[in-house]
Amino acid sequence: MKTLIAAAIAALLPWHAMAASYQDVDTGNSRIRFHYSQMGVAMDGDFPRFAGKLNFDPAQPEQGSASVEVFLDSVDTGTDEGNDEVRTESWLDVGGHPVASFTTTSIKAVGDGSYEASGTLNIKGQSRPVTIPARFTEKDGLGIFEGRFDITRGDYDIGTGPWAATDIVAGQVGISFTLSARPAP
Repeated sequence: MKTLIAAAIAALLPWHAMAASYQDVDTGNSRIRFHYSQMGVAMDGDFPRFAGKLNFDPAQPEQGSASVEVFLDSVDTGTDEGNDEVRTESWLDVGGHPVASFTTTSIKAVGDGSYEASGTLNIKGQSRPVTIPARFTEKDGLGIFEGRFDITRGDYDIGTGPWAATDIVAGQVGISFTLSARPAP
C-alpha cells in the first residue's frame, strides 16, 4: 500500500521535480569527431581520448556547467601519415599544446530538448568565445548530449605557414559530439 501511495504522489509531482542531474561524462559511451574538406573531398576523424565534467539538470539548465578536455595526441585521421602530420607544430602542435578545452559560461534552454552552451574554446593556445547547440535526451539511464558546430581553423592557428591557405584544406572544420553522462549519485 505504501508503494502505491508513493507512486501516486510521484505521479502528481511536476516532471522537473523528478528530473535527474547529470555529472560525469562516460567516455566509453561518448564520441568527439571532426569533419573537414581536403581538395574538395569530405574527410572525418576522431579524438578518442577526452575527459569531461558536467553539472546539468534539465529542469534547471541555467544553473548547469560543463567542461571538456580533448587530448590532442589521440587524433585519428584514419592514417598514420595523417596523424603524424596533424600532430606537428603547423597543425595542432601537440608538443606545445597537448590539450584542447571547452568550458561553459552559461547554458540556455531553447526549447524541445535543445540547449545552447556558451563558453570558451581553447585550441593551440588560442581562446575564443563560442556557442554550441546541443540536443539532450535521456536513454537507458544516461543523459545524452549531441551536437555539432563549426570553427574557422585560422582562428586557432591550425594549419600555419604554407597550410594557412584554404585551397587544399578548407578553412572550416566541423566538430560533432555525443557525450553520455551518468546521473549524479
